[in-house]
Amino acid sequence: MATPAAVSFIDVEALEKQTGRPVRSQHRAPGDPRSPKADAIIVAPATFNTINKLASGIADNYVLDVVNEAIGLGVPTVVLPFVNSAYAGRAPFRDSVRKLKGEEVSVLIGKDAFAPHEAGSGSSAFDTFPWQLALDQAEKIL
Repeated sequence: MATPAAVSFIDVEALEKQTGRPVRSQHRAPGDPRSPKADAIIVAPATFNTINKLASGIADNYVLDVVNEAIGLGVPTVVLPFVNSAYAGRAPFRDSVRKLKGEEVSVLIGKDAFAPHEAGSGSSAFDTFPWQLALDQAEKIL
C-alpha cells in the first residue's frame, strides 16, 4: 500500500513487479478482489503527519484506514518513523508515539531504534533509512 502522496515519488511498477501484487493507494471498487489478510504490517517511512493521524484514529486515506483497522484487530504493526529532530521533539508527536506503543504498536524510534535526523537533512538521511530494522522487528513479533 502507499499513501496518495507516496505514489508520486515511489516506483509503483517496480514494487508491483517485486511483490507480484498491485500497489494500492485507494479503496477497491465494489466487486474488485480484496487484498489478502496481512500477518503483520510495517508503516515505513512513517512521517510526522502519518504517525499523528494514526495515533488519533484518523483514517482519511486508504493506508490509514487499513492500518487503523489492523491495529484494532490486533495485527502486529511496526512503525518506522522518518522524522527530523524538530518534529520528534514536539509534544503532539511524543504523545502519538506513546499512544501507539500503548496499543502494542512497535514504534522504532529513539536510542534503541532509529534516531530522528537533523532538520533540513532529510534528503541525505533517507539514503541510510534502516528498512531492515522494520523487517527484523516484524519477524521478531511474529
